Amino acid sequence: MNRISDKVIGINMIWLLMVVLTPFAARTLAGTGGFVVRFTIYALVQAIASICLVRLSNELAQEHLLRDDAPESARHPDSLARYATIGSFLVSIPVAFFTPWAYAIWAAGPAVATRLMRTRRGQGTGR
Repeated sequence: MNRISDKVIGINMIWLLMVVLTPFAARTLAGTGGFVVRFTIYALVQAIASICLVRLSNELAQEHLLRDDAPESARHPDSLARYATIGSFLVSIPVAFFTPWAYAIWAAGPAVATRLMRTRRGQGTGR
């Protein structure tokens, strides 16, 4: 980065809060009783952290806050895998109301992202 904006600072502070809350959420998830509440707390913390990373990379690229020698991948972020992760955490929350197998959805996010990225490359978009 060659400079920073107030928006970047705000997004970064929220992301850091989620990093601090992750051990608490993980300990809560490993507890007993109230599965849906425990599961929801952890999934929300992870979804918010991932949303912050997507917003942060997009903000840095769109507002030209990166140094001239920043890699091309930073200048044009492909957030497909992160969107799949966010989606898997968010979709798993209502599923947790019906089954403790909602954890399986967390594994599906990266698998879906990998499949979509392969499909995208096959269509010749290059990203």
